[in-house]
Amino acid sequence: MKYQNIIDKSCLVLFILSITLLCPCIAAGSDIISPAVFESGYFYPVESGEITSATEGVQADSLTPPVAMFSLSQSAGPVPLTVQFTDHSTGDPALWGWYFGDGGTSNEQNPEHTYTTPGVYPVGLLVSNSAGYNKTFVPGLIQAQNPVPTPAPVPKPGMYPPAASFMGTPVTGPVPLTVLFIDTSADKPASWAWYFGDGSYSPRQHPYHTYTRPGVYPVSLTV
Repeated sequence: MKYQNIIDKSCLVLFILSITLLCPCIAAGSDIISPAVFESGYFYPVESGEITSATEGVQADSLTPPVAMFSLSQSAGPVPLTVQFTDHSTGDPALWGWYFGDGGTSNEQNPEHTYTTPGVYPVGLLVSNSAGYNKTFVPGLIQAQNPVPTPAPVPKPGMYPPAASFMGTPVTGPVPLTVLFIDTSADKPASWAWYFGDGSYSPRQHPYHTYTRPGVYPVSLTV
């Protein structure tokens, strides 16, 4: 059913100019929201940045202008900082326009956004339906911090080749001289090869060896 409505064009232009001054984002031609111009119980959709006149309208519904509200999963942390935004606006909005402060935007109702550069960022939300629009803007809401430095790995046993070392007791004396060799190698070696300098060999970790001839003998350990 159509309704006839005679509109004073000067009043309509004045009303639209008032909206333009109050909402710069509409004056700039943003396609986030197309507000409705009301006149005597009827409304005429006005495209962003465009002023129109009309003599026919559609009966306005029972909607009220929405009120923009939202929550977020976190507001601070090291980059990359991923934040989930959740719309809690009242008034059944039909369109959403998010501004994340770092140049990112979204028209989703519940967007997710990742901040990759450290800094402090505002967040804005504009919502609308056929009854009007509303926006909220929170300065300094997001604090994206410097990334956490990666700590140097802590050496674990077995990460590096073992370093052979040992001691012997006693190291001098008359023959037959029995010496206890004690392995003190680092990084938990799994095998041992002892060479006692007199042609003898042992695979034990802490071997005993008896020298039966006088002399000076080199001893080596491979782990």
